[in-house]
Order: sequence, then structure tokens, then C-alpha cells
Amino acid sequence: MQKRRVDLIESLVDQLNPQYFKSIITQMTFQLGETYNQMFEIKLKVEKNWNELIIQQYEESGDVKTPAADQKINHMYFTTNS
Repeated sequence: MQKRRVDLIESLVDQLNPQYFKSIITQMTFQLGETYNQMFEIKLKVEKNWNELIIQQYEESGDVKTPAADQKINHMYFTTNS
């Protein structure tokens, strides 16, 4: 939803003439910054929750973390979140 908002605002800002709509462009650019910040915070929360889940699974299973397991987890995470 945030990505859609960014796309809409960016396309509108690109279409406006800065000579006549400078204040509107400034406000929309500020909204873009806020939206990108919200997207970043959401990604941080998702990553934190993901990391907590992985740690919990390792603690429950008693498995020792290996580089191969890290690579597999990272691959699964980044392919599903792309």
C-alpha cells in the first residue's frame, strides 16, 4: 500500500510545473519522505520479528547454527520478500 502511495505521488510530482506549483511539490516531497520512512520502519520490524523467530526455532530445536544454515535462511528470506 505504501509503495502504491509512493508511485502515485512521484508520478504527480513529475507532472507538476515547479514554477507554478512549488509549494505543492514541496508538500508532496515531504509526504514522500514520510512514506519512505514508514516503509523503512515496517521492514525493520519484519526483520526483527524474523530474526526473533529464527533464534527461537534454534533454541527450541537445540541445533547449532552453521554458515550453511545461515545461507539457506537468508536465501529463503530474500526470495520471499522480493
